[in-house]
Amino acid sequence: MGDPLYQIDKAPFQDKVNRIQSDIARTDSAIDFYQAEFDRYQKLGTKGFSSQENIDDIKSQLLQQKADKNKYLTQLDLAKFNLDHTTVVAPTDGYVTQVALRPGMKSRVVPFQGNLVFVHKEDKQLFAAFKQSPARYIKEGYPAEVTFNTIPGHAYKAHVVRVNNIIAQGAVTPSGLMQAPEKISQGGRILVKVELDNPSLLKDMPLPSGTDAHVAVYSPKWEMFSLVRKVILRMQSWENWVFEG
Repeated sequence: MGDPLYQIDKAPFQDKVNRIQSDIARTDSAIDFYQAEFDRYQKLGTKGFSSQENIDDIKSQLLQQKADKNKYLTQLDLAKFNLDHTTVVAPTDGYVTQVALRPGMKSRVVPFQGNLVFVHKEDKQLFAAFKQSPARYIKEGYPAEVTFNTIPGHAYKAHVVRVNNIIAQGAVTPSGLMQAPEKISQGGRILVKVELDNPSLLKDMPLPSGTDAHVAVYSPKWEMFSLVRKVILRMQSWENWVFEG
């Protein structure tokens, strides 16, 4: 966490900071000048050597310079923030893969056009997508079994830890456009998070992130089919010995 990933050219960001600092210095000089003039005109006014109009004009100029300084200070905070973030650092512990940047390339922050892929160092999570009809019988705590395509012939006991109560069709993207019903895909699936009862069994196993798996959840409402489902699950796992190429 905090390790540098890549460096953006600081020159244009530093130049903007320098220009704003110059504006602030110039404004400070103007404030000092108009403050001195305002004090002088007030003294002259008490003796009848200056009109109230002149005093108000100098006061207006002084207030304008102070307002300009506040504006420049706000701009300076943003400019310094951008300058500090020209060094892009790792948000958490992890590692980088698929680096698309090369020296001299333009860094982009457009969505889905990242400069590199950062993989967070965290425990892998297992999710299964179920059709809506059978998913209505799945509850937290129900027993389950998992087989992985990369580990043929093995079934691992697991349990349901969370059932997501929303699917993609229930979300609207903030695009500002009305969602057209005919463009909404049908048959969305419900994600169910599953955890292995004994995750240590997967230690040193070939299990990269994104690995395909089969998950079967055993509901008490369908106990009579549990044995059949277990047989089918294991048959599917044994079929993974025949690798596709």
